[in-house]
Amino acid sequence: MMKRGNRLFILAVAAVLMSGVLVYANHTNRWPFSGNSVAGLPSNHIRLIQPDVGHFTLLFSQHGGAYFNHRGHGVRINVAYYQQTELILHETIAGMSTADNWEHNGALYWGLTTQGNQWHELRALVDASGIRSNSSFDFSQIDFEPSFVGLISSAPPADGLIEIGRRYILQAWQSGSSVRADNDFFHTDSLNQSEHTVILYVTFD
Repeated sequence: MMKRGNRLFILAVAAVLMSGVLVYANHTNRWPFSGNSVAGLPSNHIRLIQPDVGHFTLLFSQHGGAYFNHRGHGVRINVAYYQQTELILHETIAGMSTADNWEHNGALYWGLTTQGNQWHELRALVDASGIRSNSSFDFSQIDFEPSFVGLISSAPPADGLIEIGRRYILQAWQSGSSVRADNDFFHTDSLNQSEHTVILYVTFD
């Protein structure tokens, strides 16, 4: 028969372990704490993903996405086109905003379509808390062709923590081959190395 002291010790250890599991589940928005949040992702975090390969490969030559849990005023997907350090064109192609702080939890997706060997459109979708926003960026607006591209690189956030106003790069395309995958593509040194730079990024308000 187990002694009373041993039973109390085992119960205490089990209680500690259960408390740890519940704290972890709460932190990562897992059941039973997920609610309307993306399960497994902490609050105010973003995580890059690769959408379903079979489905997206049929539609896009390049594609990507991200999950996010964000409480704030909104989320926006943007495209910036530079000729060296000069910003030539900037567009917000998908997003949503609210006057008050709100739970913006969900996913964003992007994909690049082609016509023949020419880049055609960069399409983007934000799907958060039951609201969808989608639009596209037409590559014919800019002097940027596939023959210019020397680098295609994703730049995920280091820790995934969302900071208001920070530009989270989803994908960047640059001419030339002297740049590195760990570049800050918005930095003057990086922009100066290439005649053309297109940056797809997301911001949170």
